[in-house]
Amino acid sequence: MWMVFVEKRTDIQQLVRSSTPSPLMIQDLVIELVKIRDVNNVKLSLCDKCVYMKPSTILFMLEHEQCVEHAYFDLCQYTNIVSEKFDCFVSYLRQNCIMNK
Repeated sequence: MWMVFVEKRTDIQQLVRSSTPSPLMIQDLVIELVKIRDVNNVKLSLCDKCVYMKPSTILFMLEHEQCVEHAYFDLCQYTNIVSEKFDCFVSYLRQNCIMNK
């Protein structure tokens, strides 16, 4: 998803700087400019979850794509490690519950 996000950099920059923006879709990710307390914010929505960022944060991310890409891949690896450890933990708990009955 991050790579597609970076590929759409120009579209995202135009959206953030637009005075009359329309939502931008990148696969299942919806990017739109919304006002919160009369301040423009970028809303990123994916799978019924959303995060709000300042337009300057989005632009900053795009300027530092290599750093963000590195951090993104690290986070993905950490997420996978945590998921694997959680699965092992759940498996261990299930085995002990079955053996203790």
